[in-house]
Amino acid sequence: FLSNLQEIISKPAQEKIHHEVSKRKYDYQINKNTAIGIMKNRVIGLLLFKDPEKILIQLQNLFAQYIEPVRPNRKLPRVKKLKRRSGKYKTLTNYKRAI
Repeated sequence: FLSNLQEIISKPAQEKIHHEVSKRKYDYQINKNTAIGIMKNRVIGLLLFKDPEKILIQLQNLFAQYIEPVRPNRKLPRVKKLKRRSGKYKTLTNYKRAI
């Protein structure tokens, strides 16, 4: 719910950012992690107050402050960790059971 609401609120702010940073080298987008952190404490007020427009405008302005560049072809390989063996826990050789 929170992620969907954040996306809906950030659409107008994203369009505003796109116009402001059009002359820069990279495209920019809103930092979603920071946006959800900002919105976390304001969701209750957004749903309970009779006039949520002030909170929406405030959230859009805060979202527009935290932007990050979108760098094309930026993909790092994942480091795959060893999968844990299925079955019971394997104890170490120097481990002695209590009973």
